[in-house]
Amino acid sequence: MTTIHSSNPESRLFNPPAELIKSAAISGMDAYRALCQEAERITKASGAAWRAKTPHGTDPSPMSSTSPKRLSINGSPTAN
Repeated sequence: MTTIHSSNPESRLFNPPAELIKSAAISGMDAYRALCQEAERITKASGAAWRAKTPHGTDPSPMSSTSPKRLSINGSPTAN
């Protein structure tokens, strides 16, 4: 694969007009970063809650090798 390298990398920052910022759902980078941090916190918390409800060492997903309902491509049960 060929990699393209820029001989003149862009480093300018183009801020949106103040009117657009006022009407935006996310008001700027600080609000965006706060939103990302909150999403990460919620994701970690929900993952921890899911793991707490799941018996140790099992994976209840349908594609799991420990799932009792594991099926082959043709729909018949397979050995675990």
